[in-house]
Amino acid sequence: MGADTITLPLDWQEQDFSAIRTDDGHAYSPHPVRGPVAGPFGVYKGCYAVPHDPARVSNVFTLCHLPTGRNLCTLPRVRDCKACAEELAALPLRWHDANPEKVIGNLEAGGTYRTIVRRYRHRTGA
Repeated sequence: MGADTITLPLDWQEQDFSAIRTDDGHAYSPHPVRGPVAGPFGVYKGCYAVPHDPARVSNVFTLCHLPTGRNLCTLPRVRDCKACAEELAALPLRWHDANPEKVIGNLEAGGTYRTIVRRYRHRTGA
């Protein structure tokens, strides 16, 4: 199976979904979250660590890969996560695959993916 085709621009709708998070920094498991969802991407308020301090939740948003629940990047605004998802969606990757090892099928595509994420982190100061 080759790369997925995702219709752009992404059409974002508010939904519940699961994201891989941790309560203690050691054990990671799916946790229910809510936020905008489009294609294989979701955005939720907070980071991968389930905070015990409510102030930490309001500072960041995380772009998540829905089929795997894995976090792609944490940025300061929802619109940054959505813009990053738009660029990532255009890459020839297997975004709808639930096997994380198969999503990024080759090193060249993986390098482009990492470059986009790094650019967004740098641009937003994340």
